[in-house]
Amino acid sequence: ILQNSHIDYVRNEALSFLLLLTASNAELQQIVTMQGLPETVFTMLSEEGLGTGGKVARDLIQCLSNLTGNATCQRCIRETGGLSALV
Repeated sequence: ILQNSHIDYVRNEALSFLLLLTASNAELQQIVTMQGLPETVFTMLSEEGLGTGGKVARDLIQCLSNLTGNATCQRCIRETGGLSALV
């Protein structure tokens, strides 16, 4: 829904929902990480532009921050080379 939605409102609401889900639940953090959320976040960040993305970019970075607080998610993101997509 995040990446494929052409309606900004739907995408923004889905992102807000993911922020709530990943804020403190380690199991959900691991599930969404294994389902490819970090890759989606990196792709959307490159599309939005880090400097000009506004609220969407901030929310994407916060979602990524939620995931990187989990050691299992950190390892998965590192192993998939996700950060190199932004460099």
